[in-house]
Amino acid sequence: MNLFLRKILAFTLISVLLYLIFLFFWGQFAPGYLRQNVRHHIGSPGHSFSRMKELKSQSEVDILFLGSSHTYRSFDTRIFAAAGYKTFNAGSSAQTPVQTLSLVKRYVDKLNPKFVIIDVYPMVFEITGEESALDLMANDQVDFNTLREALGINKSRIYHSMIYSFLRQLFKLDENFDESSVIKSDTYVSGGYVEHARQFFTYTVDFENMKWTFRQNQLDAFKEIVSLLTSKGIQVIIVQVPYTQKLYRSYTNQAEVDSIFLQIGKYYNFNKNSLLIDSADFVDKDHLNASGVQKFNRIILDSLKSNTFYMQ
Repeated sequence: MNLFLRKILAFTLISVLLYLIFLFFWGQFAPGYLRQNVRHHIGSPGHSFSRMKELKSQSEVDILFLGSSHTYRSFDTRIFAAAGYKTFNAGSSAQTPVQTLSLVKRYVDKLNPKFVIIDVYPMVFEITGEESALDLMANDQVDFNTLREALGINKSRIYHSMIYSFLRQLFKLDENFDESSVIKSDTYVSGGYVEHARQFFTYTVDFENMKWTFRQNQLDAFKEIVSLLTSKGIQVIIVQVPYTQKLYRSYTNQAEVDSIFLQIGKYYNFNKNSLLIDSADFVDKDHLNASGVQKFNRIILDSLKSNTFYMQ
């Protein structure tokens, strides 16, 4: 019996070792169309690599911004610095509450912010978080929080990619990677903000009536984020960053969404009675341009300085 168990153990260990070796070489050398199940997009769109690299060197900030691309494209750290606030923008593409929770657990004690402003674009509560998980595996780090995310998504591509990214980090294969501050129309600004070169929303679109539908695990993760932050004495401000009114009005259950977030914490929907103009203040249907960012950030700053958020 002992011999049998030893053989099983040896077989298991050899199998795991062969899997790791095969996965590593497949991820390194297989052509792209053959390794869709092993993803490692370091330097992916949104400057996640530059942001996470800079985040690791940060300490003690006044304001930490969290959320999806609505966050890293909407909160200009230069504007807040000019007003006397030290901030960091830790948004990432399609970042769902599950990934936000990992970032909070990983970095919030180091950053020790006075305020955390979280954008809650409803779309991120509808998706699994697979895109964001892959992005942060490659551009931040793999740890037990990443494993929790992978188990929640439970897809083979996520497991393979997580292990491959971990191996690359273990052997420091991405240590010398250097991401350009300018990629196509995007410019990375120190502190995590990404500035887009396009100025105006130049095309007209119509949207059919739709409804937001939240995943329970995303809502649970968001509640945990707010609870964790408030338990540390951090003021949490939940916002909906403005997007085009055409898109906003196409969703027929916005009042229900507002009700959900109002029950969780201090929440402000800046799409309600928005003074921003679709054709003048946006680069696309749901991202602000430089003009929109300036206007929106001034509202946030005025609210912070008066110690009462401007409610539209």
